[in-house]
Amino acid sequence: MKPVRLPVVKAEGSPYEMGFMHGQACRTRIREFVDLNLRRLNLTADRALRMSRSYVPHIQRFSTELAEELEGIAEGADISYDEIVFLHVRSHLARQLRGTWCSAFALSRSASSTGGIVLGQNDDFFHGFGELSIILNLVPKSGPRILTYTYPGIIGHIGINSTGLGLCLNAVVSPGWRIGVPYYFIARRLLGAESIEECTEVIAQATRASSMNYLLVDRLRIADIETTVTDYRVLLNEDEGLLVHTNHFLHPDFALQDKGLAELPCSPIRLKVLRELLKRNSGSLDVKKLQEILSNHQNYPYSICRHLTNEPNAIETIASIVAEPSKRLMHVAAGNPCENRVSLHGLE
Repeated sequence: MKPVRLPVVKAEGSPYEMGFMHGQACRTRIREFVDLNLRRLNLTADRALRMSRSYVPHIQRFSTELAEELEGIAEGADISYDEIVFLHVRSHLARQLRGTWCSAFALSRSASSTGGIVLGQNDDFFHGFGELSIILNLVPKSGPRILTYTYPGIIGHIGINSTGLGLCLNAVVSPGWRIGVPYYFIARRLLGAESIEECTEVIAQATRASSMNYLLVDRLRIADIETTVTDYRVLLNEDEGLLVHTNHFLHPDFALQDKGLAELPCSPIRLKVLRELLKRNSGSLDVKKLQEILSNHQNYPYSICRHLTNEPNAIETIASIVAEPSKRLMHVAAGNPCENRVSLHGLE
């Protein structure tokens, strides 16, 4: 096992102050992340940044606080506001979420042996992205404290908060993507919520730019919210005490809209394998066992633990996360969980 630990960035204060601390601490990484993503798009930098500006009014209407935080990140990193916005809309400009493929789960207390609700996932992305990832520890002046595994300059991704809420994300692809609120901003608002009901309201009210799946837990429940740009469905599985999601729609109302299966036919296989492993071990699932399951290689190389191949635009598991929101803890392996040691991160 390789001892890789992601950098932890602590930011506190007003939205602008938190953004500035984030930007200043990650200045080099943010510059590299902007350049890396500009190279991946078949667009000139000027055109990409010009297109990014069209999302700004939607971001500002959705949350003036997060818009201020973006300003702080840009100032702290000494880059333009357009470049920071670009990082949050880069997948939307490409009209696809290729690269953000993941396998995620949530377990109720009855299904785990940790004494609380647990969730986790593997984050699968393009090679090189994992080397830039960070752990962001946010202490706002008001609202819950947030711990999130994310990318430099990105306001929020997979994580937990101090009220016991947790969030995982899965890319799903539906038609009709548009200029609107990028999913990172929705994710960050969810990380500032205190219940699944509050999260559902945030999702319902957002003018969403793209489809996305939000796997959520709070102090009492687990739930999954599948979204298209105009609609959403809530999935529950309280009888079995577990929810599993990969990269295709599970609700029958969205089956005909699914555009991701053609690009990633391994999604149903990963879903089946992950669900079977969790059900087989239900009641005895501790953190170590969950990390072992996330290291599974069935259907390799298109497995839960995904390794780099020679295919064009190949993706790999760049991080593996198991979170215990009630204990305010995240166990994070940087890179493939089968090869890298897990580091423990906690909310203060």
